[in-house]
Amino acid sequence: MTPADFLAARRALGLSQVGMAGALGLSRSSIQAYESGRGGVSKRTELAIATLAQMGQPVGIESATPPSSPPPLPS
Repeated sequence: MTPADFLAARRALGLSQVGMAGALGLSRSSIQAYESGRGGVSKRTELAIATLAQMGQPVGIESATPPSSPPPLPS
C-alpha cells in the first residue's frame, strides 16, 4: 500500500488521522508516518483497513453521534 493509497483509504472512511489511529489501534504518529512514506504499512494494517471499508461506515469515536434525546427513565 502506497502512502497515497493509505491517505485515500482514510479519507474514503471519513476519518481524521486521530480517528484512523483509533480505528486501527495505532498512534497518530504511525498514521502520519504511513501517509508521508516514512513507514511501511503492514499486511495486518492493510487487512484492517479493508475490513473497515467493507463495513461501509466510519468507526471510532468520530462516528459516534449523541442521541437526540435521553432515553426515558424506568418507572
